[in-house]
Amino acid sequence: MNIPKKNLSAWAALVFIVLAHLLAPAVHASTAITSVVTVNYTINSITNLTNPGDLSGLEIVGNFDLAALENNPYQLITGTGSVTPIMSIPGSSPVVGSYLRTFQLDASAAVGSTVSANYLAWFSLAFNNVSSDEYDVSLSLNYDLSTNASGENAFTDATLSFFNESGSFSNLDAPGYAQAVAGAIDEALASDSQLFNFRLAAGASETVYADATISATLAPVTVPVPPSFWSFTVGLFSLVGLRKSTKVKNPTISA
Repeated sequence: MNIPKKNLSAWAALVFIVLAHLLAPAVHASTAITSVVTVNYTINSITNLTNPGDLSGLEIVGNFDLAALENNPYQLITGTGSVTPIMSIPGSSPVVGSYLRTFQLDASAAVGSTVSANYLAWFSLAFNNVSSDEYDVSLSLNYDLSTNASGENAFTDATLSFFNESGSFSNLDAPGYAQAVAGAIDEALASDSQLFNFRLAAGASETVYADATISATLAPVTVPVPPSFWSFTVGLFSLVGLRKSTKVKNPTISA
């Protein structure tokens, strides 16, 4: 078949686009999640009922750590992916006034990879009465949960359970619970506060716990190039060929 030279450019462009459509890889999209749990214990008041003003017999210790590996956490990665737990100042420390700690989990996965992860962080604030006095304590537990997922097939959730050791809090009938869930291109937030009022007899102790669980599941897939893109491109090149053909048919006559 003899193709006129004036149409060679248009034909070449059309052939190129068809081959590109058949051979070009699809657009790739990765996924990622970020979930954060922040717990802040705030001591509202402590009153010595035996010797007013004397707080020397009361020890207050905060603790923040990941759960033991055999219990939790776990992660499973196939292909190209990562899971990164981030903790602010883990371990135990004496507390005066307030105790704030943050646990964050970041995870990502490339196309064709999968990531599954579940982590448990322990927050606690312990009150130990080492004296013969009796104390009245008021404590607030403030928490913030934030989850963010981006990309195809991404899911994450953050949950918080808070409770006390002895179950003696008259203002707390059952353990508390909070949750924030995000999937695909989404984010979620949850914030609240819980008040604990309790009395410590001589030699007694009490601990307020908050257990934070963050999980993530990522399985990004290949995203194909939409057919409309190729149709638009073919039409564009056809217009270019038509323009060149018109120029050949209608040459400019110079004097």
